[in-house]
Amino acid sequence: MPESVKIEDVLGATLLQSTIGIPNGDLIHTLYFYFSLTYLLLRAFSVLLFAASVYDESKVPKKFLQCVPSKSYCKEVEIFLLEVCFGEVSFTGMRLFTINRSLILTVVSIIVSYQVILIQMSESTNHDIISANFNISTHCRE
Repeated sequence: MPESVKIEDVLGATLLQSTIGIPNGDLIHTLYFYFSLTYLLLRAFSVLLFAASVYDESKVPKKFLQCVPSKSYCKEVEIFLLEVCFGEVSFTGMRLFTINRSLILTVVSIIVSYQVILIQMSESTNHDIISANFNISTHCRE
């Protein structure tokens, strides 16, 4: 029975491969890689934005309920207004976190920071390898 593939695993592997480089450097593989990376990022980002819009839209009735004339104001309007103001209508991750725009910004900033660290580490590793090769070749000449 095949295991299910998580989008985080595919996204993480694709982002890691984008920083390291593509093994096959021909044009078709390069175009396919960047097209699939863009598609995967857009799909994940759009799902998160749609989930965050539920939270944003749940706050819209507040301004209309506060403008209800006093003749029409009743107990039901008051209860609904309290629910809109203090209740939280949103998608959650097993009630551990709420998916809203600030969460999306936090996740994007973590991914960008991780990518910058990976790029810096790969550059320092390449620099160390080059300097090690240089040191070996200079010691061999002596």
